[in-house]
Amino acid sequence: MIVYLARRRHRYTIDLFLASHGGRMPFRVEVMPWERAFRARRLPMATYLFGDLERLGPADQERAARIHTALVAAPGARVLNDPLRSLGRYELLRRLHVEGRNDFDAVRLTEARWPQRWPVFVRDEHEHVGALTGLLHSREELDAAVAALEASGRTRDGRIAVGYRAEPDPDGWFRKYGAFRVGERIVPRHVFWSKQWVVRSAGVVDAAREAEELRYVRENPHEAELREIFDLARIEFGRIDYGVVGGRIQTFEINTNPVIAGDDGSGPQRRATHEHFVERFVAALGAVDTDAPPERKIAIPPAAPWSRRAGEAVGEHASGLLRLAGLARFEPRLRAAAYRRLWRWREARARRGRAP
Repeated sequence: MIVYLARRRHRYTIDLFLASHGGRMPFRVEVMPWERAFRARRLPMATYLFGDLERLGPADQERAARIHTALVAAPGARVLNDPLRSLGRYELLRRLHVEGRNDFDAVRLTEARWPQRWPVFVRDEHEHVGALTGLLHSREELDAAVAALEASGRTRDGRIAVGYRAEPDPDGWFRKYGAFRVGERIVPRHVFWSKQWVVRSAGVVDAAREAEELRYVRENPHEAELREIFDLARIEFGRIDYGVVGGRIQTFEINTNPVIAGDDGSGPQRRATHEHFVERFVAALGAVDTDAPPERKIAIPPAAPWSRRAGEAVGEHASGLLRLAGLARFEPRLRAAAYRRLWRWREARARRGRAP
């Protein structure tokens, strides 16, 4: 069995794939939200894909690390991605630049340094919402963009200025490549085209581009170097997005909870590419599956007292019920009332304990 871990609100990435292609897999895949895993005292024997690592804050990374340690120590279990050792977006871009693999750098907006090469653009360090600005060609333009960010009520924390390095073909088309790593296998996914500086989707697909993309997923031309980059990032499961400039790979990011595939591969023109990818991806998942029976359980040491875990569980379910009932606007007031009642109860108990 394979267990896929992701944030509850972002599990749609794997849910979409399972809904479309789950019937093609001769093994079992279960999706477990991190929010549930953090409360678990026992987990089934399985292969675990630790996804959504970039969305785990420091406290949750350490909670995930306790789970990772218990799983790794259990004979028969297998884990892909280490929540403490895997490099996040900023750290990966810095490392790739320092080691000479990327021609561009990344700078946190809160750092006491400035980009040394222009243009740059601002994006979130942890989320997958794309560029927050256009291309910025000077320190003055970056200053103005940061000021606009603050004026809109958004913080500089968690935002980075990323250098831009891309190369269009003679017809003005930019390309973005995407490829998965699943265990030891590199599985090419797609080529996207755009005449805009940022490439977000497949764009116009004609017969020539269809043939180019199919050739890419079949030939896997960058396999060796992509494996080196994944190794450097210490990531065993995820999708790398990259471009090629002057024959050199320029890595944009590695996403540990990426969209995998829907039901038709973004249009009939790309059906052959889509089918080829799905076949290879399912085979790669099968290669990391474990034969250990999931009925065997692995003990997970608690990361918090039972009272805190119970409180988190109640709060999470209550929040979900309020959203379903269309009453989410009342959640802050209810939480405040609950905190006041809890504080008064603790004060009363403390006073009884001090009474002679």
